Amino acid sequence: MKQALLLMLFLSSAIYCSDFNLSIRGSIFIVPDVTANWFQAGEYCNSLGMRLAVIDNADENTQAIHSILDAGKFAESTTEIWIGGSNLGQGTDYYWQPTGAKFEETFWGIGEPNNLGGVESCAQLRHTPTQDWHWNDKQCTLARNFVCESTFVSRVVSYALNVLYGDETPFN
Repeated sequence: MKQALLLMLFLSSAIYCSDFNLSIRGSIFIVPDVTANWFQAGEYCNSLGMRLAVIDNADENTQAIHSILDAGKFAESTTEIWIGGSNLGQGTDYYWQPTGAKFEETFWGIGEPNNLGGVESCAQLRHTPTQDWHWNDKQCTLARNFVCESTFVSRVVSYALNVLYGDETPFN
């Protein structure tokens, strides 16, 4: 019975996620094969039952980067991918739009956020030839790829593994 439950969960996850490149290490991060401005990106993620990525620590930052690489969205020149943070209506402080939490641990690039031209209010993961992966602020109305996050699916899978294996989960 337990094995059947786990098999059903994995098969339904494979069907649901078959159009996306995903990474499962706590949260599930996907990079849909569309571009959108920051506002549309959030709406798109919500339409999938997900949210624009909230990155609370170095592991999640690495996980989001891996999802970008796995989805084939990396360019040798410059790669810019929306995540769920902004300072819209908040002055200079950045908050995660999906949760309302203030940024705590951050991975800003050198001199960022800088609000270049007075129009940069949304956060993105960025890679350039001169600077490895880092956060950057950018004008919210520009079309970019983006990272969606689901914590629900990973909690369901984690629960199923605990039911099957208890604390001795072989997939840790």
